[in-house]
Amino acid sequence: MTSQPRSPETLMRLYAQAAPLARFGAWECDLPTQRLSWTDGVYDLFGIARGAVVHRPSIVDLYRDASRRRMERARAACVTTGAPFTIDCEIRTIGGEARWMRLTGGVAHEHGRSSRLFGSKLDITHEKTLWRQLEQQLSRDPLTGLSNRRAFDGLLERLRHGLTDGVELALALIDVDGFAAFNARHGGGAGDACLRAIAERLQRTLPGAPMLARIGADEFAVVIVSRLGRRALRRTLDGVRRALAQPLEWNGATLPVSVSTGVAFAGNAPQSEPQALFVHADSALFVARAQGGGALQVFGEALDPLAAIVTADPLRDTG
Repeated sequence: MTSQPRSPETLMRLYAQAAPLARFGAWECDLPTQRLSWTDGVYDLFGIARGAVVHRPSIVDLYRDASRRRMERARAACVTTGAPFTIDCEIRTIGGEARWMRLTGGVAHEHGRSSRLFGSKLDITHEKTLWRQLEQQLSRDPLTGLSNRRAFDGLLERLRHGLTDGVELALALIDVDGFAAFNARHGGGAGDACLRAIAERLQRTLPGAPMLARIGADEFAVVIVSRLGRRALRRTLDGVRRALAQPLEWNGATLPVSVSTGVAFAGNAPQSEPQALFVHADSALFVARAQGGGALQVFGEALDPLAAIVTADPLRDTG
C-alpha cells in the first residue's frame, strides 16, 4: 500500500483534528518585534480566547518563577548557539489554574542572523500529576502514612546542608520499647494499631516538623528545627516522648505504650554530615534503651546517675 500525495490543505486539516486531542499547539516568536503567533492549542493551554492578541511580557508572567528562569535561559541559548531545546515548565492559566507544559523550541535564520523562534507546547499536567502520585506512593509508609526511610534519607541530606545561621536542627530516633513482645502478646492487629497511634501522636504534637518518618519495623525518625536553641528543642522532644507513651485503647483493653528516644543535634556531628548525625542519634537511642525503656538520651550528654543501666521489658505487665 502506498500513501497518496497530501496537499497543504490536507496536512492542515489533519493537524487541526489531532492537536486538540493531544492538547498540543505550535508557536512562533518574531525576534525583532517579539510578536507571538499561536495555534489554537496554545491558546487553550493558557486559557486565553482563541485568536486573541497576546503580548509576550504578559505571557511570560504566567510562568512560575523557576520555570520562567529556565525558559529564558533555554531561549537565550537557542538564539545564541542555534541548538534546539525541550524543557518542562509550570504555568498558570489566565484564570489561575496550575498547569504543566512541555516546551520545545528552535531558531530560524535569515541573512545569517536569528530571526524567529518556533516550536510546540504540549499540556503534560496529567503526566506530572501521575508522577507526583507515584512519588508519594514510593516515599510513604503504607501503614502509618508517614514518610518512609527512602524519603527520610533524602530530606535529611537537604535539610542539613540548607541550614542558616541561628537555626538548630535535632534528629530524634524513637523506638517502641518491647515491641516484639507486645506483638506476640496481643497480636499483629494490636501492633499495627500501636504503630498507627504513634504516627498520629507525632503528627499531632509536631505539626510543623519538616520530617516525620517510619524508618524501621518499630522505629520512627523526627527532624525538627528551631531558632530557640537546644534546650527548647530538648524540652519539645521530651514532651513528644511523654505524648507517645499514652496508653493504647485496643478491643476494650488499655495497653501500656513506652518509647525510648535518642537525640543528636547537628552541631555534634563532624562537619555536621547527615550520616554522622544519624549515627550519633542511633548511639543515643541505644543508651536510652539500655536504661530500661521510656528514656530520652541526647548524644554527648552525661547519663542520669540514678538511671539503672539494665535491659528490661517495659511492657512485661501488660497481661
